[in-house]
Amino acid sequence: MVRTPILQLIPNKSKLHARFTGNWGNDVGFGEISDGLLLNKWYHLTYTLSDPEKRLDIYIDSKWIGFYSIQNVQMHEVKFNDAPLHIGRSYRNGFDGEIRYDLL
Repeated sequence: MVRTPILQLIPNKSKLHARFTGNWGNDVGFGEISDGLLLNKWYHLTYTLSDPEKRLDIYIDSKWIGFYSIQNVQMHEVKFNDAPLHIGRSYRNGFDGEIRYDLL
Protein backbone atom coordinates (compact mmCIF):
# COMPACT_ATOMS: atom_id res chain seq x y z
CA MET A 1 0.00 0.00 0.00
CA VAL A 2 1.27 3.45 -0.90
CA ARG A 3 -0.49 6.20 1.02
CA THR A 4 -1.14 9.46 -0.75
CA PRO A 5 0.35 12.13 1.53
CA ILE A 6 -2.44 12.97 3.95
CA LEU A 7 -3.27 15.77 6.36
CA GLN A 8 -6.09 14.86 8.78
CA LEU A 9 -7.65 16.27 11.91
CA ILE A 10 -7.77 13.99 14.93
CA PRO A 11 -11.42 13.64 16.08
CA ASN A 12 -12.47 15.58 19.20
CA LYS A 13 -9.04 17.27 19.43
CA SER A 14 -8.74 19.16 16.13
CA LYS A 15 -5.02 18.44 16.07
CA LEU A 16 -3.26 17.93 12.74
CA HIS A 17 -2.11 14.46 11.76
CA ALA A 18 0.27 14.42 8.75
CA ARG A 19 1.27 11.04 7.32
CA PHE A 20 2.92 9.62 4.22
CA THR A 21 4.52 6.41 2.91
CA GLY A 22 8.22 5.69 2.72
CA ASN A 23 10.15 2.70 1.49
CA TRP A 24 10.56 1.68 5.18
CA GLY A 25 6.91 2.08 6.30
CA ASN A 26 3.46 3.03 5.00
CA ASP A 27 2.44 5.25 7.94
CA VAL A 28 5.24 7.76 8.59
CA GLY A 29 5.02 11.33 9.94
CA PHE A 30 3.37 13.25 12.76
CA GLY A 31 0.86 11.70 15.13
CA GLU A 32 -0.25 15.13 16.36
CA ILE A 33 1.10 18.59 15.73
CA SER A 34 -0.09 22.04 16.88
CA ASP A 35 -2.29 22.94 19.82
CA GLY A 36 -5.38 22.16 17.78
CA LEU A 37 -7.60 24.25 15.55
CA LEU A 38 -10.56 26.30 16.75
CA LEU A 39 -14.11 25.78 15.51
CA ASN A 40 -15.68 28.42 13.27
CA LYS A 41 -12.31 29.87 12.25
CA TRP A 42 -10.72 29.76 8.79
CA TYR A 43 -7.16 28.44 8.50
CA HIS A 44 -4.74 28.24 5.63
CA LEU A 45 -3.04 24.84 5.93
CA THR A 46 0.05 23.97 3.93
CA TYR A 47 1.87 20.65 3.83
CA THR A 48 5.08 20.11 1.86
CA LEU A 49 6.77 16.77 1.39
CA SER A 50 10.13 16.48 -0.35
CA ASP A 51 12.15 13.37 -1.05
CA PRO A 52 15.28 15.31 -2.14
CA GLU A 53 15.17 17.33 1.11
CA LYS A 54 14.04 14.26 3.11
CA ARG A 55 11.47 16.18 5.13
CA LEU A 56 7.84 17.09 5.66
CA ASP A 57 6.92 20.67 6.68
CA ILE A 58 3.59 21.98 8.00
CA TYR A 59 2.39 25.58 8.00
CA ILE A 60 -0.72 27.15 9.53
CA ASP A 61 -1.65 30.61 8.22
CA SER A 62 1.77 30.87 6.52
CA LYS A 63 3.62 30.23 9.80
CA TRP A 64 5.93 27.23 9.90
CA ILE A 65 4.80 25.11 12.85
CA GLY A 66 6.86 21.96 12.53
CA PHE A 67 8.69 19.41 10.47
CA TYR A 68 9.40 15.70 10.30
CA SER A 69 12.89 14.82 9.11
CA ILE A 70 13.82 11.48 7.58
CA GLN A 71 16.77 10.21 9.57
CA ASN A 72 18.29 7.56 7.30
CA VAL A 73 18.73 9.81 4.26
CA GLN A 74 20.90 7.34 2.32
CA MET A 75 18.40 4.45 2.49
CA HIS A 76 14.94 5.94 3.09
CA GLU A 77 12.84 7.46 0.32
CA VAL A 78 9.39 9.04 0.20
CA LYS A 79 6.96 7.05 -1.96
CA PHE A 80 4.39 8.99 -3.95
CA ASN A 81 1.46 7.46 -5.78
CA ASP A 82 -0.74 8.58 -8.65
CA ALA A 83 -4.07 8.14 -6.84
CA PRO A 84 -6.64 10.95 -7.00
CA LEU A 85 -6.34 13.88 -4.60
CA HIS A 86 -9.32 14.03 -2.22
CA ILE A 87 -10.00 17.23 -0.30
CA GLY A 88 -12.49 17.00 2.55
CA ARG A 89 -13.02 13.26 2.27
CA SER A 90 -13.79 11.05 5.24
CA TYR A 91 -13.89 7.28 5.01
CA ARG A 92 -15.90 6.75 8.17
CA ASN A 93 -18.48 9.41 8.95
CA GLY A 94 -18.49 11.77 5.98
CA PHE A 95 -17.25 15.34 6.00
CA ASP A 96 -19.08 17.93 8.09
CA GLY A 97 -17.51 21.31 7.43
CA GLU A 98 -16.59 23.87 4.80
CA ILE A 99 -13.71 24.17 2.41
CA ARG A 100 -13.01 27.32 0.43
CA TYR A 101 -10.74 27.56 -2.58
CA ASP A 102 -9.29 30.95 -3.51
CA LEU A 103 -7.29 31.76 -6.60
CA LEU A 104 -4.40 34.04 -5.82
